[in-house]
Amino acid sequence: MKIRIIFIMIALIVCACSKNENIIDPNQFSFIIPLKVGNEWQYKMDYYDSLGRFDSSKQLTSKVLSVNDNWFLMENFGFFTETAVYKNIEDGFHIYNKVAGSSLEALLFKYPIKKGDKYYVNASTLEAASTDTLIKTSKGDFRCIEYHYYPTSRGFKYIGYRFFISPGIGIIRLVKYRYNDPNSYTLVDGLLSDYKFKN
Repeated sequence: MKIRIIFIMIALIVCACSKNENIIDPNQFSFIIPLKVGNEWQYKMDYYDSLGRFDSSKQLTSKVLSVNDNWFLMENFGFFTETAVYKNIEDGFHIYNKVAGSSLEALLFKYPIKKGDKYYVNASTLEAASTDTLIKTSKGDFRCIEYHYYPTSRGFKYIGYRFFISPGIGIIRLVKYRYNDPNSYTLVDGLLSDYKFKN
């Protein structure tokens, strides 16, 4: 009887440990976000008011729409402008945007990256706060690189972003928040609810 109980306990522990957890080796993939026309990610987006109180929720679909000269147009990608296009290059995930007649290309998400690495994009600061953050979702649990992004552009003062990205899968969680304020608070918190990749 004791042997049977021990066997059942071991089986339960093994099942619990293996439950939907995606352990990602940061160097396992040659790209951080899979770009292929038709790939899509669905998020549950929670919105908060200026006092940090929950306001509303909605479903948001991010999708790769088209490709031109290896630059991919995406719908509802992160908190970035709809006019930007994206590409995976050897040093990571790049963004290219045409603003007021000028063209800006920059490394958005450096990859591979080490914890504590800091770099700059058009005077804005990005930092890898962690390379092993566990995010739990209805689609499974994902080990993520946690990027902190602090824009310096006018109109974005004291607005920060956190992107939790699982290499080979994409953004798992995204947070927009206000900081450097006596009343720091979250503005938007999005969590992956589903994703579909084209073969």
